[in-house]
Amino acid sequence: MQKVIALTSAQLRVVFVGQDEHMGQKLIIDGINEHTTMEFAAQYVLNHLNELGAEISFAPEYSDTIILNVTKRKVTGEGANKLIESLTGFLFSGLSCCVNSILLNGCAHVHIGSETKFIEIPFFIDDYILKLKQKIFELTKISVINQRLKFGENVLINDKTMRQYQFNDQVDLYLNIEPRVLQINLPKGNPFYLKVENHEKVGDIFVYSCEKAKFNPKDMQIRLNGIKMNRNCLISEIDDNEKLKIAISQKDLTNIKIKMSEVKVVELQVEYDDTISEVKLQIEEQEKIPFDLIKLMKDRKECANNNTLRTYGIKKGDILLFQSSDSMKLCECKIQEGSVIFIQPVVPIPL
Repeated sequence: MQKVIALTSAQLRVVFVGQDEHMGQKLIIDGINEHTTMEFAAQYVLNHLNELGAEISFAPEYSDTIILNVTKRKVTGEGANKLIESLTGFLFSGLSCCVNSILLNGCAHVHIGSETKFIEIPFFIDDYILKLKQKIFELTKISVINQRLKFGENVLINDKTMRQYQFNDQVDLYLNIEPRVLQINLPKGNPFYLKVENHEKVGDIFVYSCEKAKFNPKDMQIRLNGIKMNRNCLISEIDDNEKLKIAISQKDLTNIKIKMSEVKVVELQVEYDDTISEVKLQIEEQEKIPFDLIKLMKDRKECANNNTLRTYGIKKGDILLFQSSDSMKLCECKIQEGSVIFIQPVVPIPL
């Protein structure tokens, strides 16, 4: 992948060429003056690429090619401190650059407890946090479900990637394996405190809390700072700041309707904070339609699985349109050799 950089006045203009997704894009770097070095230009290009690091070759008109290793923390290589002005003939010519390779690997310094010592864990930027925890287990024998990892103020979630947390090529992580005490707030009466282990699930804590308060779990819900909690989530994945508020409260139930066809409408009992995925699971169980073949439409737009009913402003009595996915495989339809089938576009059923 090659890039051409033209420098004019106090701006560095980057024009991307090549056959990748950056082709044709233009990047303007402001603030170029007689003191600006190649380090500044290299890091600006890297930030635009949104990568951990890269090896970049610059070919100035008045100097030999400069090869720099660039990360978000530093730039190394002979020529990093050279002034752009001197390399471009006092800003009269430009620069060309080529990204030789992209750095996708990094190293995590994992501190256990309050220790200043750390263990080094290599990672790939698109790996999941779960894989990082598995590597920690291999070195420390601390089970994955007992690991609570923090990066800055964030407690790391197993099904997210390093890239989603914007890891640099070198990061400091803090591992806590100690039990913690949670304050559980109830609808009536004083809150109580519960000592829990990292490997326990939110659902287990919920059931225990309901039994202790003599509530029927079927009538209750558990929320974290006002947001419905995933009962399959591990305690190790829950934030541990001082503002944490876990509450057991009455379910906020409502009924919605799903229009399956011109003549069939099914009614579901849901919570406003149920996700579209949870609604689809109800349809799958009740109507025996595979989850992956279900589309739910609101105002002629498909509802995203991770969004909640509240996100779409869905309230009691609202009707969602069911539409079968067009991704059904022939084998799922039990079509045999020699069968005759007719293909017809899917037309949304009018509300």
